Amino acid sequence: MSQRGRLASKSNANVDEPGAFPAREWLRQLVVGKMVNFETRKQGASAGDRVYGLLTFTPPDSTNTINVAVEAVRNGHATPKAALQATTSDDQPEQEEDDYKKNLLKAYDEARLARIGIHSEMPLVRKQKNAGEEFQTLSLVQKSAKLGTKGRIKCVIEYVFDGSRFRVQVTDPIMGDLQYANFTLLLAGVSCPRVGNPRADPPVPSEEFAEDAKQFVELRVLQVSDGKSTVGNRRPISSSTHSCCYLLPERARNQFARNRQTWSMWSRDYTSPERQYCC
Repeated sequence: MSQRGRLASKSNANVDEPGAFPAREWLRQLVVGKMVNFETRKQGASAGDRVYGLLTFTPPDSTNTINVAVEAVRNGHATPKAALQATTSDDQPEQEEDDYKKNLLKAYDEARLARIGIHSEMPLVRKQKNAGEEFQTLSLVQKSAKLGTKGRIKCVIEYVFDGSRFRVQVTDPIMGDLQYANFTLLLAGVSCPRVGNPRADPPVPSEEFAEDAKQFVELRVLQVSDGKSTVGNRRPISSSTHSCCYLLPERARNQFARNRQTWSMWSRDYTSPERQYCC
């Protein structure tokens, strides 16, 4: 019953709809890594159809349950759909549905009056840049070393390809025109099993323990922004650390990675003093 702006993608020229990225960041910080409840309210006739429902969670320091859709609307990150209609059933009383609609509309009025989020005069519109297309990776490495605190800048791991390769987005405003830049980050000093590609022709199977290594990383760093990583002098080669673990030793200790015995000519030992911090 609520809707939000679409994020940047190739289909919309890598430009967000107004307010879409702050809405995503608000949702990420609110629920990533937390236990949530999902209640199905509507489902299509076929297995491939979308499922609609309510997402709720209870903060650790509270006894009050938060309805994510209502809070998103109240904070100006979403709007109620034009037609607030939903099917009712025996286990979904009409009174409960009416209360939900009223809460959405009340939250919408509050956000409009406060002029927050998408109701502000100039909601953020993000232009996403990809390494190798809009900029060279070397410029990112050099700029992070120059502008960051000891070379450190804020980033978010957007996607995990396998246990040692991630797609990372820069979120630090000090990076200027490279804020919201995307690049591929490689972990230094280790080699992890590669995840296969079932869509290739012919399909490429995953190496042994590849899915375990990927899941190990996803549970610890995916969509979490308090990680730090060091970047090599020419390409993003990282000795990533995180608040819950030191990722490289933990991965090796759990036998999801092995130390590299040889390095290519552009690599540097991640323990060397020349390393540069990136995210």
